[in-house]
Amino acid sequence: MSFFDLNRYFLEIFVPVGHRLLKWQAGIFLELKTQVYISALINTDGPVTSLLDELFPPNLEEDIISRHPDCPVLAPSEQDFIERAKARRQYLHAEPAETALQILPRKYDWQDFLKEFASCVSKNVDTLLQLPVSQAHPLL
Repeated sequence: MSFFDLNRYFLEIFVPVGHRLLKWQAGIFLELKTQVYISALINTDGPVTSLLDELFPPNLEEDIISRHPDCPVLAPSEQDFIERAKARRQYLHAEPAETALQILPRKYDWQDFLKEFASCVSKNVDTLLQLPVSQAHPLL
């Protein structure tokens, strides 16, 4: 599975067709992308520059809009996500590889990500449970 597939699957799981990418979902998505990048840095010997292009593709806006074809514009939360994703990509790209392994895992701590993820799911469990099963699990 490529990271492009990760983007598509995340959107399919968290944003059913006809729905918008909400602020809390966008936050998890951005942090998940960052954690994948950090993990690749730690576990790969070679350069991971192309990974940034896969995690933060230039067509990310189009992918999000495709989730709600009835309205071909981004919601404010989606536009904010696009801007934050571009800024995060630039930040990660600018960090020299030799210092990135020291700085990034501390700045974007895995445990903090897990706590935020659990908190978001807990706060939004009612919304998640209201999704029809066929939409909540499109990959099954």
